[in-house]
Amino acid sequence: MIQITEIEILPLEKKYWNAMVHKNYETLKALTKFPCIVAGKHGVMSVSEPAYREMFNKGSDKEMKVISISGEQLQTGSDHAIIGYLIEFDYDGSPMKCTCTSTWLKEKQQLALCYAYRK
Repeated sequence: MIQITEIEILPLEKKYWNAMVHKNYETLKALTKFPCIVAGKHGVMSVSEPAYREMFNKGSDKEMKVISISGEQLQTGSDHAIIGYLIEFDYDGSPMKCTCTSTWLKEKQQLALCYAYRK
């Protein structure tokens, strides 16, 4: 069995954040397996694609800039990867730091984000 590697996952995480910064919903949708599980300061929830779009649209008037992603830790298997890291960003003029974990699943030879935790 061939393992998923850091070379595959880190660019996907960066692509995801870049889509958030540039408000590119179609890229986010393409990278996400729905329903996805999202955990954060408001709890844990299973999110459908329409609900995800609604959450995305609520932040459409906010500006975001990623400053850095660091401390990446990765566990992989043949059909999944789990990554954790620290991200620093500016959200609408407020500097923020979050610890993040993401779980990526490989289905039909494509990786998709199915779980994200941001705190």
